[in-house]
Amino acid sequence: TLSTALQESNTACLRTLSSRVLPEMFNVYIKVLAEMEGQDASRVSHSRHQALGAVQSFAQIADSAYVGSMFKSLVAKWLKATTGQGDGTVSAADVPALGDLANALVPHMPAENLE
Repeated sequence: TLSTALQESNTACLRTLSSRVLPEMFNVYIKVLAEMEGQDASRVSHSRHQALGAVQSFAQIADSAYVGSMFKSLVAKWLKATTGQGDGTVSAADVPALGDLANALVPHMPAENLE
């Protein structure tokens, strides 16, 4: 049907854009989470849930190999931030956000990356 064809076309378009959109979503999530520090916990929790839901929706349609590479990149940044070996682009304050993002990608990764 027309709606199925349109949906498939839109999904293909979003899949093409995912390699540009996901990294931007990650950067915004990290920045916004840092800016929300000290605010009402329920508001922060709701905002985190909404943002991570959007990340997961994009990850669901993105190429699984790309999602796997993004996961590895997030974990590498997380490790640098937790050990204090960051190059100035990540800090200990980023650890929770990096963990959230990496965790959000797990359900959308290829099986071979999960072992």
